[in-house]
Amino acid sequence: MSKMTIVGVELSEGVSAKNSREYSIGQLHTMIALAPPSKESNLAKGQVGSSYECPAPLLRKIAHLPFPIVCEVITEDVMRYGKRQTMVTDIHPVERVKAAA
Repeated sequence: MSKMTIVGVELSEGVSAKNSREYSIGQLHTMIALAPPSKESNLAKGQVGSSYECPAPLLRKIAHLPFPIVCEVITEDVMRYGKRQTMVTDIHPVERVKAAA
């Protein structure tokens, strides 16, 4: 479990026009800290955007909240088509992000 700043969610559900199968595609958009520089002469500070695949029911748990928010996020690495992907398995809102002064 790790704390993440959630800046947005995307959810697309429906029935495919091509094959009439139902689909549900969810993305959780976050800001994560940049890793410290490997050398003292290098520079890395601030945050960068990242996104995670996320099931629709989890996105609905937080979709009504004002973004950005801090959440405890539980992830799991899964293999899909020979590639490792990180998938969100649970989300717990912790606090609202305060605006910078």
